[in-house]
Amino acid sequence: MASPFRFFRKYTGVMMVFLCALLMVAFGLGDIVGRYGGGGPGSDPTRGETAVSWDGGELTKGELDELLGRRQLLASVLAEIAQQGMITAAAEGVVDPRPLVQPLSLPTQEPLVREHVVLSKLYAETAADAGLVVSDETISDYLSDL
Repeated sequence: MASPFRFFRKYTGVMMVFLCALLMVAFGLGDIVGRYGGGGPGSDPTRGETAVSWDGGELTKGELDELLGRRQLLASVLAEIAQQGMITAAAEGVVDPRPLVQPLSLPTQEPLVREHVVLSKLYAETAADAGLVVSDETISDYLSDL
């Protein structure tokens, strides 16, 4: 009598390719639906409401929350880079392990954080309108010096 798993053994490679492609599509669509679709259980119905407006633009609650999340990620990454730089410098016997560049000073108190995020958004838009661009090389140099 033939084994019931003969089919699976014979077509393992094809099934793995199909399942991996299906997973990639599911994760891609899940991210898009989660980001732009909202409406899931526990979602905030006020995310589309205007949180901040100014001459020529506005931010919704959802956009502001996303910017706050990105800022929190930036702060933690910069702190980790600075800490690792200090550890590496101390391990190499550097006498003065201070960074070569001034670290970004980001406020930590809640009302100031929101204000800082909105001002940064305005500054970025103004800089982009003026044609100012920060290259990837400049960012890499800053992080290396930090």
